[in-house]
Amino acid sequence: MTGPVAGDIAQRSRRAKGEQTRRQILEAALRVIAERGYRAVTHRAVAAEAGVNLSLTTYYFKDLGEMMSEAFTHYKDQLYRDTGEQWQALFEYIDQFDAEALTRKEIRRELADRMAQKISDYLECHIQNHPKGIAVEMAFFFDLHLHESQRQLAYSLRSRFLADFRAVCERLATADPETDAELIVGTVHRLECEAIALPSQPRANTIFRQLQRLLVALLT
Repeated sequence: MTGPVAGDIAQRSRRAKGEQTRRQILEAALRVIAERGYRAVTHRAVAAEAGVNLSLTTYYFKDLGEMMSEAFTHYKDQLYRDTGEQWQALFEYIDQFDAEALTRKEIRRELADRMAQKISDYLECHIQNHPKGIAVEMAFFFDLHLHESQRQLAYSLRSRFLADFRAVCERLATADPETDAELIVGTVHRLECEAIALPSQPRANTIFRQLQRLLVALLT
């Protein structure tokens, strides 16, 4: 095959390979941050972790700040995709009940229990399968030496989940949806941090019990 068609195919192939390499670098940067902290992020460290030539990290990213920001954005977008179906299922479950049913205490207790179980199952899976992602979130949330624009990326992630929980609280007409969403997200964030900071501590049913108690208090 020759001519324009062959050239177009070759160009698409190069573009796809470039995107794959760029993604490798971003995911390697996330692993370096999770395992060694953001101060360990250098072009050399990330290139070694990604298994690519050192020159490629400077080719795709103008500086380390841009690399870290785009790495966290990559993580955030992936997390949104992973949780999208679960949020949709939760809203569909709530929408089974009409306004009158949602005023009944036994229904609200059922909703609190179901939400606690769903969130608990998600957290257990996230903690077991993506502990490095949680470590990256902690670094971007709590390291005051990070540039403000980078910490804002972590706050934008939190704001997204706050909006989702606020929508649930509004649908269930809790006393103060904004504050109630803050309490839920704060509890979820604390449970995640404790789980990876203290991995030897027993965790069986702890996450579910705390979430259940909180949601029962808020919803009933």
